[in-house]
Amino acid sequence: MSTIDTTALQSLGLSAPQASQPSNQLGQSDFLKLMTAQMQNQDPTQPMQSGEFMTQIAQFGTVQGIQDLQKSFASLATSLTSNNTMQATGLVGRNVLVPSNVGVLGSNGMDGAATLSTGAAAVNVDIYDASGALVRQLPLGSQAAGQVNYHWDGLTSSGASAPPGLYQIKIEASSGGSSVQAANLSQTRVDSVQFSKTGQDIQVNLAGLGATAFSQLSEIR
Repeated sequence: MSTIDTTALQSLGLSAPQASQPSNQLGQSDFLKLMTAQMQNQDPTQPMQSGEFMTQIAQFGTVQGIQDLQKSFASLATSLTSNNTMQATGLVGRNVLVPSNVGVLGSNGMDGAATLSTGAAAVNVDIYDASGALVRQLPLGSQAAGQVNYHWDGLTSSGASAPPGLYQIKIEASSGGSSVQAANLSQTRVDSVQFSKTGQDIQVNLAGLGATAFSQLSEIR
């Protein structure tokens, strides 16, 4: 085999072709070369069946397709996480409703909502302090199924002003002598948003309630 005179090439301002670097990855062209070599060197008395050949191609195509899909989904997940985080930052300073048994009493009172699985003849919002003592009961009367908003002015049952802070909330609902499934949604302010890693839920920091998953927010007000 003749060799290339690299000196002559350099005098013309050219360089000798660089040897390709070996790769440890099997591409589609490499796979086809291997299949061709396998067919050329197979035992004539036991030729490869067309079904077996097609199965191997299908397996390779499936693996290659899955890898391509994984890359596409990873890119999409990163894009969606970034987009959702940017949208969540727009909530800073806004009031939201979040499932919680703890309510936040501020200078303007406390707002929240009761959620009822079915209609109820009587609905009450019971508010307890840190010691477990009942501070105030808010009667909401008869309500249909769904969400019922309420407001506490911050006054106790005796008419005194309750100190700002956190209070335990319990929703009691009944109909025909039987209890109705009910839950509380507390209203509070979004203070900040935590940037999350790809695939993880965005965390929002709520005043008085701490970090909560973005997906847990029930309503933006």
